[in-house]
Order: sequence, then C-alpha cells, then structure tokens
Amino acid sequence: MVGFNIKKIGRAGRNKGIYYELPNSEDIRMKFAKSLGHNSDDIF
Repeated sequence: MVGFNIKKIGRAGRNKGIYYELPNSEDIRMKFAKSLGHNSDDIF
C-alpha cells in the first residue's frame, strides 16, 4: 500500500486499527501496471 501512495488511516491497536482509503479502481489499475513497467491496457 505504501508503494502505491495510498493513505493509511487509524493506528494499530486503537479502535478499528489501520485501514486504507482506496482510490477508484482505474487509479489502482494504473498504479499497479506502472509499478510493473507497463500501461494499464497491457495488463488489464
């Protein structure tokens, strides 16, 4: 999650713990494909 610059909310051991506010699916696909050195159309 850190590599994709996704915001972490909360703290471990507190209330609900740590959770992440995810961007829309197209942004996640684009970031994942870029991390592999490709365009999202090449992967998906």
